[in-house]
Amino acid sequence: MDKQFKIKAVVSAILFAGLASTASAVTFTVGGATLPQPLYEAEYLDPVNSTHTWHYGGVGSGGGRTGFLTNNAVSVQGTAGQTVQFGASDAAMTSTEYNNYISSAGLGNLGSSAGNGRMIQIPMVATPVLVYAKSASVTSTNLATLAKSQLCGVMSGRLTQWNQISSTLPSTPITVIVRQESSGTTTLLTQHLAAVCTAAETTRADNTVVTFSGNGTFRNNFPGNTLPANFVQVEGSGGVQSALNSTPEAIAYLSPDPDYTPGAGTYALRLRNANDGVSYAPAEANINTALAASLIPPTGTLVTDPAAAGYSATDNPGNPLNWVKLVSNPSAGYPIVGTTNLLLSQCYSDARTPGQPTATESALRAYLDNHFANATRIRDHAFVPLPSTLVSAIRGAFTVGNTNGGQLLIGAATAYCSSVAGR
Repeated sequence: MDKQFKIKAVVSAILFAGLASTASAVTFTVGGATLPQPLYEAEYLDPVNSTHTWHYGGVGSGGGRTGFLTNNAVSVQGTAGQTVQFGASDAAMTSTEYNNYISSAGLGNLGSSAGNGRMIQIPMVATPVLVYAKSASVTSTNLATLAKSQLCGVMSGRLTQWNQISSTLPSTPITVIVRQESSGTTTLLTQHLAAVCTAAETTRADNTVVTFSGNGTFRNNFPGNTLPANFVQVEGSGGVQSALNSTPEAIAYLSPDPDYTPGAGTYALRLRNANDGVSYAPAEANINTALAASLIPPTGTLVTDPAAAGYSATDNPGNPLNWVKLVSNPSAGYPIVGTTNLLLSQCYSDARTPGQPTATESALRAYLDNHFANATRIRDHAFVPLPSTLVSAIRGAFTVGNTNGGQLLIGAATAYCSSVAGR
């Protein structure tokens, strides 16, 4: 399990007194994806965020979505009864998850003033999923790239030795290291495998056919939820890093963040795109190429009522599902890519001065603006900043409120947040 993270920054009494006049300190209980966890933890130390207390539970994307959608702090390693202000997930929220949340039985309950109200889904950075090799004799010289059939074969258990990938390699067995918990990194990988792998590429020696479904729990993509004997399950990105370091011959998938870079004898493989046949490294330009058609904000007519005409339009900014788009088989570029995302509420229930955001809402606006303003740090963590057009749309909708009449603004200055209980 990845570490929990708690920060209480120490500031001088004079500085705190100056800040207290405009914003109160908030205790945040959040968590989920481990892929971006080191980036988020670094951001909590920034002056704009450090007056608050942050607990980030690195439980995997599935736990982050569950924690937010059910407001269950235990799901993000918090204490029962605490508010989960946001959940982090590399996998996009599903339509089923969203519809359950806003239904009469869900916490959002858009039909009742007692509900949490509207929710928001925001992409934070673009990311590749790296595929690492570890071997005493296999290197980037004799195995630089995995083709689609090789990746599908390894990840299904059809190929279990290096020489089955290439006849020039030794016959040493390969251990495949995968995530145990529900993971957005796993989802990005298995959604890609579901889009590109054929039955011939995933039929094992015992004639078992693995049909990838995009499930975020890796073993649940296999018949009977049972992995082949050469697979090892670990928890969190840190668990994958540790397992790679301690396993002599292995292949694994992992966050690109340097905090998780494994040690000697490991290297990130290039992947051949199944559509254009080009071998791509997980570099920024190749990630942007892969995601070019998906990192476009929804800028159509705003409809916030799910029952109203136009709500299901793919360019409706009022539908949070439209802010994160799946690219499982890009036509060009590095083939395993996506965004890591936050799930938030539009309204929070701490004390509100009429017409003003609450302390939580103000803190979240400031946190997001600070995040998007620091492209250098995003790159330092080996992620890719979102295009300026998408960042402008996110800020205009959710943190500044200068689009759509401010109706999507966190802590909306309209009457909306005063009309619901909030999170």
